[in-house]
Amino acid sequence: MGAGTCPIVCNVDTDPLINRDVKCISENLPFKSECFGTVVVFSVLDHVLDDVKLLQEAWRVLEKGGRLLIMQNVLGGREKVMWLRLRLKGKTDQNHLRHYWFDAQLKRKIRKAGFAIGE
Repeated sequence: MGAGTCPIVCNVDTDPLINRDVKCISENLPFKSECFGTVVVFSVLDHVLDDVKLLQEAWRVLEKGGRLLIMQNVLGGREKVMWLRLRLKGKTDQNHLRHYWFDAQLKRKIRKAGFAIGE
């Protein structure tokens, strides 16, 4: 999922013998509700316009008891945060719409979308 304001082409693997490409924006998925057992969100939450809306869409398309797998960079750590803020000061970051500075910040957004977090 993900691509900011530009639709992406992603492969929906429902049958390994059939290549199904879908062009969509992750905050508005063209799938019926509860149609996937697993949704993978791989390092895109910092690139989309509305990260909570993306997570809500993932919730909508997941079957009851389905799994959301997220891999997301969290910068964290006070020294690293200060260094990055100084480094980015006065510069625009063209590749990211936001940064997650701490795990708790990202976890709040995941819970806001309706998910329980498994450790």
